[in-house]
Amino acid sequence: MYEQAEPVRSPVSGPSSGRTSGPPPQSPSVHLSSSTGRVRYGNDASDKRDEDQETSDTYEEAEAVKRDVTYTPADQATMQQLQQHQTMVAEMTAKDQKFQAEMAANILKVRDEIQLLQAELAAKDRKIEAEMAAKDRKIETLEQRPYIERCETGVLELPAGSLREGEGGRNSIVSDTFRRAFRKPPVVTLGLTKVDVDRWQNTRVYSAVESVSTTGITVRIGTWHDTRVHDVVVTWMACG
Repeated sequence: MYEQAEPVRSPVSGPSSGRTSGPPPQSPSVHLSSSTGRVRYGNDASDKRDEDQETSDTYEEAEAVKRDVTYTPADQATMQQLQQHQTMVAEMTAKDQKFQAEMAANILKVRDEIQLLQAELAAKDRKIEAEMAAKDRKIETLEQRPYIERCETGVLELPAGSLREGEGGRNSIVSDTFRRAFRKPPVVTLGLTKVDVDRWQNTRVYSAVESVSTTGITVRIGTWHDTRVHDVVVTWMACG
């Protein structure tokens, strides 16, 4: 911004001035620069150019001051430390962001694996439960229907002389034990494999199941009238 100074008046013409009479010449206006303290003379047409030139000069002077600034070794060391610190902070920030991203990815991966394992275990549990239920139903069905699990055979012999003497109905009780117990009392079949009686009397001999359990049987061997029995062998078969 410029201030306009008072115009400088030329001396009055007269005989001593050596000039002819006439209008005095127009003196240029004086401008004072507030930024540089310079005084310029000129008309208004050149003011704009002068102002632009002064602005350019001011910028160049500021740049020159920047270039002329010198830093002490302590300042340079401090600036270097600040730069190193900024670099280190940037590196640590990048590493932390990378670590956070990797952790998030790993957490999602582990979560997916856990859900997959849980689904597989649940499917296996359901399969095992279904198989166990099917086996239980099969066992119940087998238990409810009659079937032959196994058979055993054995031999029972009449005690010596127990039916040799006497007349009328006589009998002797003999028992046997199964080699392995049945789950339920088995069905027993008897057969006479040997009968020895006195030849002068009629042959009258019988055998019958007295009782049967899951662990053994009891058989009755008998005769009647005047038959004299020397020996009887009974073969049995139990199936259940």
